[in-house]
Amino acid sequence: MDTTTTYKAVVVTHTHWDREWYSAVEEYRFRLVAFFDRLLAILKAEKGYHSFWLDGQVIPLEDVAAVWPERMAEIEGAVRAGKILVGPWYVLADQMIVGGEPCVRNMLKGMRLTARYGQDNRIGYVPDNFGQMSQLPQILKGFGIDNAIFWRGYRLEEIDSAETWWTGADGTRVRVVCLTAGYSNARAATAGALESLDRLDMMMPRMKQYCGSGTLLIMNGIDHALPTPNLPGACETIRQRYPGVDPRHGSLAEYLAAVRGAHDGHRELNGELFHVPGLDGCLSNRPVQKRLNRLLENRLAHYAEPLAVLARAGGREMPAARGFLERAWQLLLRCHPHDTICGCHADSVAADMEARLRRGLQITAEVERTALATLAGADPDYAPAKNPCWVMVFNPSPWARTEVIETGIDLPAADLAGGLEAVDALGRPCPV
Repeated sequence: MDTTTTYKAVVVTHTHWDREWYSAVEEYRFRLVAFFDRLLAILKAEKGYHSFWLDGQVIPLEDVAAVWPERMAEIEGAVRAGKILVGPWYVLADQMIVGGEPCVRNMLKGMRLTARYGQDNRIGYVPDNFGQMSQLPQILKGFGIDNAIFWRGYRLEEIDSAETWWTGADGTRVRVVCLTAGYSNARAATAGALESLDRLDMMMPRMKQYCGSGTLLIMNGIDHALPTPNLPGACETIRQRYPGVDPRHGSLAEYLAAVRGAHDGHRELNGELFHVPGLDGCLSNRPVQKRLNRLLENRLAHYAEPLAVLARAGGREMPAARGFLERAWQLLLRCHPHDTICGCHADSVAADMEARLRRGLQITAEVERTALATLAGADPDYAPAKNPCWVMVFNPSPWARTEVIETGIDLPAADLAGGLEAVDALGRPCPV
């Protein structure tokens, strides 16, 4: 192990919070409460505590608020004080399976919620995604984020430094930090316990090998980890264990600022990063849920929302349309965390996911029906047989199309008594 070179180090304490995985969300919620209970106790006892990184997402706050409202004022106060750092994502979604529009909505929702808590963490943190899509740099830059931090997707032999550049499909470049030793390289490090550094012992040579900046990123946390007390003590234990390493408790933002000038001159990453051995077969897993997910994505982005907008543009706004659509997007996005959408989870999670998706489809079906009736000048609250018989064709594509449409309509019996007559838009008779 290199003991001659001096390295600075930023120790980021965090938890990687899989909302549902080998247990269902309601089961994990009990551990989430225990997590916040311990974190609040640490923050109360340790006035100089720097900060805790809540995995780059906001949804844990929603999940704990649903069952522990009496402690939310304290939790939100810690967030507003910068002791708990959240966002910018709503959930840590798997980009390789979900659509592009949901990726944008995920970030949009996450940043809006983050702003409500007085934070603006522009950190492209995607630590455990099963690969990185080639459009991610473009999406990040669109939200004013010039960096990405991740573990999976590349081969170690593709890079010569953890700090380098990544160019996306459209040529957009972002500074990237490759978590060459994962997001849990110091997962259990505690003050005074050398045995707690077993993971760091294994990973320290690799971290030094790929450190091109002179500053190491030490990640103190792992999946569903409870927070570590006395981080200054843990930093001192690390300092004594590794001569030449000078650690301090800090944040990802401080680490990124420290290495900002170190990305140039290294072997760069380009395009889609899909090297995820053992996790690259997720697309074929649990196909029922994946088909429902894609159906809801399409219905929301290409039918329900555009039709609702057209109805409003025509001066016929539907009551609560925005609320219903936001509800459908929420149900959809809650199915997009990587251990959810990828299908590598318990059967109870698959059942919960399918239920959310079907509820979302119920909403989109009603929004579409109501919007079409509104656009046709009909009353959407009446039964179809009491409405005039309309056939409306909606083109969801952003380009003109010419196609033959076949459909069937139900006509009231009274309209059939004298036979049928059909005319086109110019009043010319058409065969029936």
